[in-house]
Amino acid sequence: MTGKLVVARSSAFSVGTLVRTAVEKGAAGLLVTRDTPGATQVLHNTGVTIPVVAATYEDGQALLDQLARGPVTVALNGRSESRYAYTVPLNFDGVLPADPTVRTQKADYAELRNEFHSDVTDRLANEIMHSWLPWEAGSFRTAHYVKAPAARSDYVLAADRRYSQNIGSVLVGAPYMSEPTRSYRAGERVSRDWWRGPAHPGTAGTACSYCRTDTKMTFAASPFADSDPSHSAGGGGVTASAARYYRDGEQIAKTADLLVAEPATYRLEWDLTRKLGPGIELGTHSRTAWTFRSQAPTGPGGPGCTAQFPGAAACAALPVILVGYDVPVDGRNRAPSGESFEFTVTTKRAAGYSGSASVAGLKVWTSVDGGGSWQAAQHVGLAGDGRHEVTVRHPKLDDTDGYVALKIETWDAAGNRTTQEITRAYALR
Repeated sequence: MTGKLVVARSSAFSVGTLVRTAVEKGAAGLLVTRDTPGATQVLHNTGVTIPVVAATYEDGQALLDQLARGPVTVALNGRSESRYAYTVPLNFDGVLPADPTVRTQKADYAELRNEFHSDVTDRLANEIMHSWLPWEAGSFRTAHYVKAPAARSDYVLAADRRYSQNIGSVLVGAPYMSEPTRSYRAGERVSRDWWRGPAHPGTAGTACSYCRTDTKMTFAASPFADSDPSHSAGGGGVTASAARYYRDGEQIAKTADLLVAEPATYRLEWDLTRKLGPGIELGTHSRTAWTFRSQAPTGPGGPGCTAQFPGAAACAALPVILVGYDVPVDGRNRAPSGESFEFTVTTKRAAGYSGSASVAGLKVWTSVDGGGSWQAAQHVGLAGDGRHEVTVRHPKLDDTDGYVALKIETWDAAGNRTTQEITRAYALR
């Protein structure tokens, strides 16, 4: 892109008006510099059609001085996303020292290797890295943009600090993801994926997320989680949701009437839909049914029961089989067409469940015509650790609708069973 660069002096944080004015005047780019000494921070709305960059007061003044002497040619070279970022929360006891400089080295940091995924096309995300020192009760941070797909190493100062990374989207329909709050060791390396498909009802890992007393039950499945089971998922642009409840094959209209003290077989069905839109092409519909055996508990239950059910005399985790996926898709959630493809289906039980986590069987099917027809997986291997290797065959791209739908069924020897169907689980390339 070539053309005229507008240089504007402003100490305002939001420069949306400057951006719009520059676009209206036909500028090829906008450079914002402060009108008083200090660092420059700018915030502008998405959807602009020209580059917007910031310069320090000193660099901006030097450029303006050159412009006063005649025309200046400026070349802007940038990246759509930084390859690294540093989070350095600092504090001083008492008063600020005369020299507030703090020197650190790379060995003082933990490296968080982040892979930000999108749905086939680029997606603009909001990312926040919250941090807490031991004495801090809250954290406030300003979000910044991340253009997905992207890979970035976040270096966070270790020692006595706690962190929680949060990823949201400026697009309606993409779920909000957050990491559990935790500390890191200096030199520690952690890899994690954000929005890696398939988007499916997630499994909360906190205590008593799936448990019951004699009269009440919690079932904390989030609508459109990604492949990382540690993420808490919120939102997701749900446009339709339908839940049905059964006991011993009979549908129960009121959830207050669902539970009985004696042993019974329960089935919870959950249908979810989210609308296609810019940047939202995958995980458009899911249908899940959890079947499990349960009776009124007799023991006090594990950690979390008291918080979830204060005053309850007894509590127990439900034996529901929770499923997840580890699919090696690329940054746009695509897999290769015209060849065999391997991925992993995971099965586990709710936190606090003391019984066996093993399953007796697992079946997997794929569809490349939106669920019109289904093909059984070439291979499904059961594993004692709950990670089951699956091999499927992808047709050539021209013989598909461009997407793969998944259907799974898994069960154990005690009568617990889970089925799940995901439309547009991932795309093909």
